[in-house]
Amino acid sequence: MKRIIASTLALTSLSLFAATETVMFTFPSLVAGMLLVSWFLAILQSGNAVIRVLDILLGVATLAFLSTHNLVALIICALILVAECIFTQQKKAQRMALWLNILSLLFFVALSIGFYFEKLAAAWLAVAIVFHYVCANVYTFIRHEKRLQKALVAKMKGAESHNDKQLLLERSVFLNGYDNWQKNSLNRVLVLIKLEGLSNINRMVGHDFGDLLIAKLGKKINDELIAPEVLSVSMFNESVQLCYLGGVDFAFAVDTSVESHLHQRLIQRIYDLVHQPTNVDNIDSELTLRASIVEDKQQLKGHQLLSQAYLSIEFTSEIDWQVTFEKEFSERAEKRKQLLADLSLLDFERDFQLYFHPVVELETNNILFIELLLRWHHPKFGTLEAKHFIDEINGAGLTLPIAHWVSEKAAELALAVKLEDIHIPVSVNLFGKELLQDEFIDHLATTLVEHRLSEGDIIIEAPANVFMGLPDFGESILRRLKENNIAVCLDDLGIEPLQLSKLPRLALNYVKVDGSIVKELAENVNTRSLLSGIIDMSNSLGIKVVCEGIESETQYTYISSMKCHAAQGYLFSRPLPNVGLLGWLKQWQKRLANKERPY
Repeated sequence: MKRIIASTLALTSLSLFAATETVMFTFPSLVAGMLLVSWFLAILQSGNAVIRVLDILLGVATLAFLSTHNLVALIICALILVAECIFTQQKKAQRMALWLNILSLLFFVALSIGFYFEKLAAAWLAVAIVFHYVCANVYTFIRHEKRLQKALVAKMKGAESHNDKQLLLERSVFLNGYDNWQKNSLNRVLVLIKLEGLSNINRMVGHDFGDLLIAKLGKKINDELIAPEVLSVSMFNESVQLCYLGGVDFAFAVDTSVESHLHQRLIQRIYDLVHQPTNVDNIDSELTLRASIVEDKQQLKGHQLLSQAYLSIEFTSEIDWQVTFEKEFSERAEKRKQLLADLSLLDFERDFQLYFHPVVELETNNILFIELLLRWHHPKFGTLEAKHFIDEINGAGLTLPIAHWVSEKAAELALAVKLEDIHIPVSVNLFGKELLQDEFIDHLATTLVEHRLSEGDIIIEAPANVFMGLPDFGESILRRLKENNIAVCLDDLGIEPLQLSKLPRLALNYVKVDGSIVKELAENVNTRSLLSGIIDMSNSLGIKVVCEGIESETQYTYISSMKCHAAQGYLFSRPLPNVGLLGWLKQWQKRLANKERPY
């Protein structure tokens, strides 16, 4: 607001300077300058579209009157002032604005009468309009300050409420309370709750709002936990059940001696509560949650159980949002640490190898393309598939370097195949994020040129969730890949919820239907209808459909009857090391030439 006032003073000074320098300093020129400054400022500050339009019309009508002295413009000004009075009268919260508008109207009418009887100059009427705009600016400033003060008071009350009536247990208090409580309890369960979605709310509305939301939601969750079986600690003469661990994490403990599934019922009630909109400052916000459960079977300390809870919650997902700690999680966590440590010493050429898996055209049994699969020959854990260390690759920041290495190896292999006069494309799997980087697309385009590859020789595969999550600029990146002669395949279609309406907008060459759908074809009619619809839609868009996971003749028959273009699975071949690719392809083509079934 100080900047606005400073700008007003500066504009007023400039107006006065212009008036004195260009023409002789006169009262009308001064009034005109004041009118322009106050008019623009009122328009900028007005938060209501109707008032803003009326202020614009009022300024135009006033300027028209000053230049023409026409009584029609005078009447229009009066009518606009009346309209502003009528509009503000409908707003109960703007009584002060109504009285200021009425005062401005009366002032304008009085000056108009003086002008009509030739007692006052025409410029005096503009003074009434300037007075109106000044009143509007002052009212806007006062109202803005009151809103800030109200928000500050509400925030202080919220903080006071959070520190008093809505108090939650601190970590140390909760853990000490648990260690004392477990001596009198036979069966105990510790539950960790992690809320999700707060980062988006903080970004859109602000961290202060997010803090108030967490405080209010924490109070609601605590109220749901009021039960004799739930660990309770007395604080400030109040019984508190919920521990606030910081950030978006909460914990509570339950005695399950009488009801073994009590903690499950409480978690479900909290889940329903969190998924209901929570109102803070007249804004409804909705979060989601994940939960991990640790059963205390060995009289462990509270901090040990909490560590297990944090460990197990990392194994939850959007679908499996609730998980119970198992010893296997510790083993997997140790394995993850080992993999992350080994990635820092990784030598791509020494430790990585590419396997190939063919995609077969159903009508001709020709190879549509060869998919390359990344394998890590780990000295301790043996040969690992990419899906078993993708998270570690992302965590180590090696996604882009590995994508570069794989794409270069794929280009070398595609060139070797072409030199043998075999025209079969080679596909590589990407992890997702590197697809959105211009650097990687430039690298791909350069690699194709260096290896003298033509259109369609290299195919990029990425999961459906990556493609479906692309914004508009992401769709343009897909088009750019196609312009650089790089074919695109949407992989794992069917694993996650899909927006089929977005499929026509993506510049795709191939679509791969996940094997989980194929497995249900024989038992589920709805699955067959879904697959048939996807195939028909893709065929109409000129996209070739590949069904993964074909392991039996029955599955082969089903997808063939649906006019699926190609298939991939153990029925044709298992993944094999790429060093034997050329010999394998020649053997396949030899069988086809002899009119034998090649698999």
